[in-house]
Amino acid sequence: MYAFAMLAEDLKRRVNAYDFIRLIAAVEVLLEHTSNHLGVPFLWHRSGDALWVYEGLHTFFIISGLFVFRSADRLMERDRTGTWWRDFYENRVLRIGPALWVYGVIAVIFVVAVGAAASSDIASVRGVSWILSMAFLAPFYSPGFLEDFGVGNVNGSLAAIAVEVSFYVFVPLLVLASRRIRIRVFLGVLLTAGAVTWVLSPGVDGMAGKLLKVTFLPYLWWFGLGVAWYLWGLKHVRLTWPRAAVAAAVYIAAVQANEHLFDIPLVALIKGLALSYVVVCVGERGPRAFEKFPKRFGDLSYGSYIWHMLIVNAILWWGLDSHLPEYTVAFVVLAVSLTLAALSWNFVEKPALKRKRVSSRSGRGLNEGTPADGIGPQPKAPSVLNR
Repeated sequence: MYAFAMLAEDLKRRVNAYDFIRLIAAVEVLLEHTSNHLGVPFLWHRSGDALWVYEGLHTFFIISGLFVFRSADRLMERDRTGTWWRDFYENRVLRIGPALWVYGVIAVIFVVAVGAAASSDIASVRGVSWILSMAFLAPFYSPGFLEDFGVGNVNGSLAAIAVEVSFYVFVPLLVLASRRIRIRVFLGVLLTAGAVTWVLSPGVDGMAGKLLKVTFLPYLWWFGLGVAWYLWGLKHVRLTWPRAAVAAAVYIAAVQANEHLFDIPLVALIKGLALSYVVVCVGERGPRAFEKFPKRFGDLSYGSYIWHMLIVNAILWWGLDSHLPEYTVAFVVLAVSLTLAALSWNFVEKPALKRKRVSSRSGRGLNEGTPADGIGPQPKAPSVLNR
């Protein structure tokens, strides 16, 4: 009886701050790109200095591994018709697609309107390929006729979306495998494969290397850490602030060592373990303000990630960076990105999510975001199947 009372009290203390963490990760990427491409500082930070972190994308991948795998796992658990995998893919498209498609339409119109491209460029093979890459959720292609627009790679930062989507494709297979193999064996194979691909992928050159970088394979270690937390860690690993402080110290030391002293794959793997502990600990036990912020203002992480490089490119195209005070440029990019993200959330993403037929949280349709998306009401802690 005492144990059940303690469990109930523990659950009351839990929060869900994952949405807020994803927003912080998106802002980190935004500020790093702004500082790097525009050569401007943000507060004390300039691109490449020591007092900064560079793990926004990896944080995204850890959280995706946890929640996206969880989504497919729960859909399969509650499936009665054999269509759980179709529901999973449909939910993924509804989460990723609409905002990207709206961005694609506006980006095409924008580059023509400002004179960065002609209508004939858009109608060319390269232009159509650019549009199709966004339409099919693989926006890593940037056409050559936009080489003079901004940084010259209009879709560069969106390659991470292609990485995410490639992971989504294989998630149902991973779920099936996890149900046919002992969990520890499954996770051992998954994390070993992730470590190997992380170490070996930088050595792949040429076109094969370029294509590899826009798939989940080089980042399987990070996705795998999220899966491991869902299947095993949340059940067996204690989440405490002293341990999180130690993990944060290990992570910071590993980041600085990799960035400024030596780049050893083993250090990067240790960095991932430490980062994942901090992410999950804050996600589960962070301040309630972290949980309330996204509920009040919406999930702005995806929209800010999509839009920020178009803003950076526009600033470069118009030469605004030379007319604005140096220390205000990053704040302008941040403010405009968050404004567009809020518009995207309220008028594109949130309405699209209402079209979900099935949620991983329940067996029925849902009129708000689902835990797997890191959107809307979420359970106090992702439970682990007793198997």
